Amino acid sequence: MANISDKLADEFVEYAIDLQRFSESAVNDIRGFLTQLAQDLEEALKKIDPAGPEMERYRAKRLTELLKTVKKTINKTYTDIGRHVGRELRELAEIEVSAAEKINVAVGYDLIKAGLNKNRLKRLVDGTLIDGAPSSEWWSRQSDSLAQRFADEVRMGMALGEATEQILERLGYKDGKRIKGQRWHYFEKGILGPRIRDARSVVLTSVHAVSQKVRHDMYQDNADVIKGVQALATLDNRTTQICMSRSGNAWTLDGKPLGKTKEDFPGPPPWHWRCRSTLIPLLCSIRELGGRLSPRKLAGLKKSASKRTQSSMDGQVAADLNYEQWLKTKPKEFQVEVLGPKKYELWKNGKLTFRDLVDQKGRPLTVKELQKKYGRK
Repeated sequence: MANISDKLADEFVEYAIDLQRFSESAVNDIRGFLTQLAQDLEEALKKIDPAGPEMERYRAKRLTELLKTVKKTINKTYTDIGRHVGRELRELAEIEVSAAEKINVAVGYDLIKAGLNKNRLKRLVDGTLIDGAPSSEWWSRQSDSLAQRFADEVRMGMALGEATEQILERLGYKDGKRIKGQRWHYFEKGILGPRIRDARSVVLTSVHAVSQKVRHDMYQDNADVIKGVQALATLDNRTTQICMSRSGNAWTLDGKPLGKTKEDFPGPPPWHWRCRSTLIPLLCSIRELGGRLSPRKLAGLKKSASKRTQSSMDGQVAADLNYEQWLKTKPKEFQVEVLGPKKYELWKNGKLTFRDLVDQKGRPLTVKELQKKYGRK
């Protein structure tokens, strides 16, 4: 019989997939911001036309005016992006509290309490670091980098005597696919291409950082029933060596290794950019809870939880999960929801790679949909 940790691992991996879908929805929002920015920069360049046939001193004046306008436009766009992502992350933090209460559902008793109020969650989100810096700082860096790249390309084009249309091509503007009758830009080859890829990395990592930080703080608040945490990696051909090496490792809540684990607790994930590893709680066994819970609470647990659940609360760690093997255990309806109808058919017929299997780009999930699925009833 699987222990309670295996059951919780199953629940939290499903939630981790939905977090990936939510991340892609946030990335799509940012693509909208950057698409509008691309149009604004194109219009500014054409309007000021620094490469026009005027005398040199007028061209220099026009260039200064253009770069000033562009920097202001870029800063505003990334400020708006930062605020938008911040709001989404704060809402996500509240959802995370509700999702973490899956523990109570698995046990069949209100074993853990969620003591994270909105003010505490806001401070937690604002203070969450990605590679040593808050996410707001990463958006500021993106803004500065784009403004500098734009200036460099325009100056280079002018130095080579290129006309405005040639400078636009240098920046990546070409007639491409038409979407709703509007001109579209080749982001992949232009100056905005790397920014969209960087934005995806920042969003994916930010979402994961907030999720794991809220979860870990919640575990700490329930140290009377949770004795530690276990790392689980979604094992597939995209899993990094660092996550493979840590998957299955367990630590006490004060960071000491448990069982065969040798490494001290490295802190909650993400452990690298786009990390997908997750922490699940290690519940105390029924015997251990006898020395931690009040007699009344222990009696309530034994009364509410089934005998099967009580016997599965043995304090043991969960087994590692292989994503594809895990997905095969789910009903068809769930598989279709995760993969989408077309990918499901390809996967069922053995024509889908692992990379395609775990890619959630085409299955976005908005914050409202996430709230509906995991919010408090």
